[in-house]
Amino acid sequence: MRYWYLLTVSFLLVACQPSQPSKIEQYNKAKTKANQHLELEFKHSIEAQITNESKQVIDASDFVVSKKVVQELENALASVGQSVETAEEHKNTIPTIDSIGRTATTSFIEKKPNNGAMLLNVRNYQDTYNNVQKLSKKYAFNIVNELEQTGDFYKGNTMEIYITPENFETVLSEFRDLAVVIRQKQVWQQKEKKDYLPIISQIKTTQAHLASLDRQLEKSTVLEDQLKLKDKISAALQELNLAKLNAASILSNPAYSTFTLAFYQNLEMAKPKAATFSAGFSSNLVIGWAGFKQFILDAALVWPYIIIGLLFLGIVLLAVGNSRKKSRQFKLQMLHGQTLQQQKMVQPIRPITTSKN
Repeated sequence: MRYWYLLTVSFLLVACQPSQPSKIEQYNKAKTKANQHLELEFKHSIEAQITNESKQVIDASDFVVSKKVVQELENALASVGQSVETAEEHKNTIPTIDSIGRTATTSFIEKKPNNGAMLLNVRNYQDTYNNVQKLSKKYAFNIVNELEQTGDFYKGNTMEIYITPENFETVLSEFRDLAVVIRQKQVWQQKEKKDYLPIISQIKTTQAHLASLDRQLEKSTVLEDQLKLKDKISAALQELNLAKLNAASILSNPAYSTFTLAFYQNLEMAKPKAATFSAGFSSNLVIGWAGFKQFILDAALVWPYIIIGLLFLGIVLLAVGNSRKKSRQFKLQMLHGQTLQQQKMVQPIRPITTSKN
C-alpha cells in the first residue's frame, strides 16, 4: 500500500504547481512584446516610405544636378527669346543636344543623395530631443514633421528631417552618438525616376522646333495652313514655358536628403514584487487545489471506466491473495506432515523384557 501513498503524494505535488506565470514574468513578457512591436512598426514604415519614393511622379524638385548641368540650364534659359538657328544649324545641333542630355542623366545618377532612417534607444528622452534641436541649428537641417508617442513601456518621437547631401554623413554620425543602442539603421540612395527627360535637351529641341515653325509660317501663303502653324507654335510655346518653369525650379530647389529619426526611452513601470515563500506557497497551493478539483470534474467522463478497472483490479488482487493463501496452507500442511514423519522415525525402540521363572 505504500506505493499508493507515494503515487497520491506525487500527484498532489504536481497538481499544486502554479498554472500561470508569475506577475514579474508577465511584466517582462509584455515589455519585450512592446519593444518588438515598436521595432516592427518602424521597419514597416521605412519600407513603405522607400516604396512610395520609388512610385512618386517626377517633379522638378526631385532632380539632382551637378554644377555643370546648372550652368547649362542657365545658358539654356538665357538663350530663350534670342534668335534661333537656321535649318542647317538645327541639323548640326541635334548631336550636341543628345550629348547634353546624356551628360545631365549621368550627373543625375552620380549625384544621387542618400536617404536614411535610424531607430535609437536613448537614456533620456528630453535630453535627446534638446540635442537634436541643437544639431538642427548647427548643421542647418529642417525638421519638417515630428510625432511624439507615449506607450506603457516607452516614450518616443519620430522626426522627418531634410538635410543637405554634403552634411548627411556628418549628421548620421552625430545621431549615432545620441544612442545607447541603435535598434535599426538603414541608408539608401534615391532611385532614378522613370521617364526622365533632361530639361536642357527639352528647351533646346523646343526652341529648334519653334524656329522651324516660324520659318514655315513665313513661307506659307495659304490661310488654313497658317492657322494650323499658329496652333502648333502656341503649343510649342506652352511646352517651352513649362520647361523653363522646371529649369527655374531646379535652380531654386537644391537637392536634399531625407532622414527619418526615431528615438525612444524605456519607461520603468512599477514592477510587481517577488512573492515571499509563504505567500507563494499559499498562492500555489490554492491554485493547485483549484486545478486538482477541476481535474476531478474533467475526469468525470472517464470515471465509469476507472471504476470498472478498479473492480477488475480488485478481483485480480483477491484471486492472487486467495491463491497465495491456499499455497501457504498447502505448504504448512506439507511441512506439518514431514515433521510428524520425522518424529515417528526418530522414536527409540523399547527393549523386550523376559520374565525368569
